[in-house]
Amino acid sequence: MSQNTGSRMVKESDGYFEGIIVASNWDTEGRVIQVSLLTKSEDEYVLFMDNKGKSLISHCQKEVKIKASLNVNNTLTIIHIF
Repeated sequence: MSQNTGSRMVKESDGYFEGIIVASNWDTEGRVIQVSLLTKSEDEYVLFMDNKGKSLISHCQKEVKIKASLNVNNTLTIIHIF
């Protein structure tokens, strides 16, 4: 799927992503409310926090492989967790 962002087209892509789940945002009481995937090449992708994304909160600091869709704002929407 492609989206027109002004003068350029940005393509969404599906693929496999490997890395470590890291906390990236907390509520006022210090609970993790957002996680990201940090890859070996030090790219960081924020995970969309639907039920699958929320399920990875308990996997912080663990290595995972996921099938996901990378959308135009560099957010990963998880399709499958391995």
